[in-house]
Amino acid sequence: MDQVYANACLRNLAVGLMREGLRVIDRANIRLESLPQVSVALTRLVNWMPSGIAGRIAAAKVRQLTSQWALWGSTLQSIQRGRPTEIDYLNGEIVELGKRYGEATPMNAKIVELVHRVERTRQFLSVEELTQTFTQ
Repeated sequence: MDQVYANACLRNLAVGLMREGLRVIDRANIRLESLPQVSVALTRLVNWMPSGIAGRIAAAKVRQLTSQWALWGSTLQSIQRGRPTEIDYLNGEIVELGKRYGEATPMNAKIVELVHRVERTRQFLSVEELTQTFTQ
């Protein structure tokens, strides 16, 4: 997580994915719950800030969390173990809800596609490849 949020392009990607998800959640009328270190209020605030500022706030939160222990995302852990990921139940669910409620989710759809590609090929994408993919 700290490596993702250390890179401005990847931070912007993470913020974009979150914003798509929040739009879908709002459209579907789903109530969010705060997590111990991440409140709904902060999540909502980050949603309305300029992307650069939102990314820096998210990066600061990740640095705070990773100062105690490394954060390895569950998707990465699954790939490293050679097991199927839960991407269809995370970002894929955002895509499905987006279809159901008429909210476009192109970034989340692309992430689902890319994670499935990594699952199949066991080849991770570089930051440059990700940046190119999401700026086309």
